[in-house]
Amino acid sequence: MTKHITLLLFIGLAWGQEKPDTSEIDYYQMGIDAAVQDYKDLKPTFGRITSDIWFRNPLKNQPMATNTLFETGYKYQMSKYKGQESVTLLGCFIAIAVAMPLIIGSLIPSPLI
Repeated sequence: MTKHITLLLFIGLAWGQEKPDTSEIDYYQMGIDAAVQDYKDLKPTFGRITSDIWFRNPLKNQPMATNTLFETGYKYQMSKYKGQESVTLLGCFIAIAVAMPLIIGSLIPSPLI
């Protein structure tokens, strides 16, 4: 009888072993993290208003960005950075467009009547 109980015990132990779950790896988030790190490494241009993300394609040089597992998160984060830089540039252009007439108007003397 003890042989059968021992045999059942080992069968139960073998059956109860779980394989590690590898589906919990978040490749999308890993792509976002890689894009954040790559964006920090980009050299700033235009007096730190924007980076050189517009003049070179960071996706070509980064192995993680071209991997199909990480590519969607990487592209998403880089598009967010491009949007942020676009809004910053637009704000600077609007500020210049508003300030230039005021500056030029203050330099031209008003006619005396």
